[in-house]
Amino acid sequence: MDKKFKQIIGGEIAEINKIINRFEIKQIPKSEKPFIITNENINESEEKLNEITCSICLNIVNYPITQCGNCEEMFCEICIDKLIKNDCPNCKHEFHKQNLGRKLKIWLNFKKVNCPLDCGLVSGLMDFENHNNYCEKLKDCYQCSLCLNKIDFQEELKQAHGIECEKLKISCYHCKTELSVFDYEDHMKICNDLKNYCEKCNFMVCRKYQEAHSGLFCDHIRNLSLSIKNLEKI
Repeated sequence: MDKKFKQIIGGEIAEINKIINRFEIKQIPKSEKPFIITNENINESEEKLNEITCSICLNIVNYPITQCGNCEEMFCEICIDKLIKNDCPNCKHEFHKQNLGRKLKIWLNFKKVNCPLDCGLVSGLMDFENHNNYCEKLKDCYQCSLCLNKIDFQEELKQAHGIECEKLKISCYHCKTELSVFDYEDHMKICNDLKNYCEKCNFMVCRKYQEAHSGLFCDHIRNLSLSIKNLEKI
């Protein structure tokens, strides 16, 4: 983008950036942790539930799951990362993360989880990480900070909302076309009603008349300006 173009639309882009900076997808507080899996979400005996319970959050271990390399106790990896000391809560030795073995993953996937948001879907515990791709209830958990509409959790859909959001639309200051603020800068490069500065005659010329101005009027205007300046000196 050339310097003159930046000067022409600089103020407009600054205002639009203020709007963009206010835009974010927020988690609705009551659903801040929508996928905490509790004992109620798995139909297992109390003894078997203890085998798959994280002793830090006291919920069913949730993806990503990690194991202590010393005692092989399973934990939510997120819970381990939040510990102040890097000691295993179970054996008290220094915690070394250990990836789950194939047999353990298969065993865990036989544990069927009912969606905590009651969307009706049932999934194996290891497959539950993908649940956010098809859970319809997640639309009730996230909200656009500007239009306050509820948004699907999926990243690509959140990005699409950023373009479509009614509060993130603006009319072009020049041609009055309504467009997304994210498209504004690109639109300015092709907007036919944008006025450009002609360095030859010092006039601001609408882009759609630029060719006619350069071919027919520019030299006449420049000569007229010079004539006026000469007359002023007399």
